[in-house]
Amino acid sequence: MRKLICYLMLFAGLGVACEKIDMQNDMVIEIDDITDKDIDEMLMKCNDDIDGDRLLEAIKENGVVLEKSFCLSNNNWYDNTRVPGSPAVLGFVLENSYCIFYTHTAITDTSTHNILIDMKYECAYNKECSTIYTKSKYHDYTYSARVIYFKDNTIIIDGVLGMDDYMNEDYSEQRYIYLCTLDKNALDDWKNQVEE
Repeated sequence: MRKLICYLMLFAGLGVACEKIDMQNDMVIEIDDITDKDIDEMLMKCNDDIDGDRLLEAIKENGVVLEKSFCLSNNNWYDNTRVPGSPAVLGFVLENSYCIFYTHTAITDTSTHNILIDMKYECAYNKECSTIYTKSKYHDYTYSARVIYFKDNTIIIDGVLGMDDYMNEDYSEQRYIYLCTLDKNALDDWKNQVEE
């Protein structure tokens, strides 16, 4: 009888362990409060398989709104979301073989200024590894940025997108984390403001 109770407890324990693993795979990452101090811990949670076809469809149908970005420098993450004096990237969309970044000028009150489109970046997408490739305008180099999390309307991207294509010498060593949301209305708003 004692052995039976031990076996039942063991199986109950395994059931709990499996349930915890399942819950971990279904973990939702809330990006609103993430800071540069949270990036390494957040990256450990980004281990789910991503449906590359569904991701591409979602990106094409929506604007990918850049909520935050973080840059790795000297083994530390730094908030790169709003660099003073530079154009603010609002987000991007994939169209045909191009990645188009929408920006506004570096003015505090953006409501009185039209949104500008950055020059289009030649782009390719690999659905097998959910990776966006953008060709540099300054170097003979192609950046890669892999989507490491895609759930509901949240996307987390690891790598370099064309929006961070600079003339600096360490271009091939750059690494960013982009925290993004999908928003159909944002894409429509950007296009309308560009056309005004």
